[in-house]
Amino acid sequence: GAMGIEIDGLGSYLDKLVAANNNANLSAGELMETLLGSGGAARTLGVDMDDLITASGILANNGKKGAEAGTALNSIINRIGANDKARDELERIGASVFDEKGNFIGLEEALRRINNAVSGFSDAELTASLKKIAGVNYNSQFKYLLDGVKEGADGASSAWETLEGHIADSAGAMDTMHEKTTDTLAMAKARFDSAVADMQIGLVDVFADDAKDVVNELAEKIPDITESLTGFVSDHKDEIEDALERGGELLVNVGG
Repeated sequence: GAMGIEIDGLGSYLDKLVAANNNANLSAGELMETLLGSGGAARTLGVDMDDLITASGILANNGKKGAEAGTALNSIINRIGANDKARDELERIGASVFDEKGNFIGLEEALRRINNAVSGFSDAELTASLKKIAGVNYNSQFKYLLDGVKEGADGASSAWETLEGHIADSAGAMDTMHEKTTDTLAMAKARFDSAVADMQIGLVDVFADDAKDVVNELAEKIPDITESLTGFVSDHKDEIEDALERGGELLVNVGG
């Protein structure tokens, strides 16, 4: 809602969350906390979703995530977009973040321009400048973002480019994660337990007023049924697996 994402964009949004989850030091839940805190400011200035998610990942990789990162990004975005002191400093160093029509140039490009403008600064000059742009409380987080868009050694891609590449090319990421996390013994057992619980509820409904007696009788029989079923499955394991693979139905009478 903060970013103005419509229902038809939800699938892509969730894919991007999963891609960030898989390629940065944060969970999808922590990322959503960050977006909740910064999405409104990003939407107002015109920061696109890929840039905002990438910025969130860069901060997370530097130890700032969740609501803390959301507050930092919210402040930074608001300052570079509308704070007079920040605008004066950006003008002084020659790093405009708006084009000739007054439109925001994008977060990554803005960070690149600011990086280029302060490249020759001493440590003291850099710190003073970043405090004017991002504020006293968030100049270190702003520095993390600036470092993120710097090229690696020998012209290697920046951390920003690498992470945003995963974000942009994330179609199907959610389905892939779903398949990997659900195709496990633990999930199969959970589905089995759920089916057993449904069966128990159904039996209770059928016997209504006599449910207590019926359940007590079933409870007494279940150990014997379990022993018989376990023995049968153990003796016929190969046949059962073959039947399941063929999609057939295996009818088993146990007990009695």
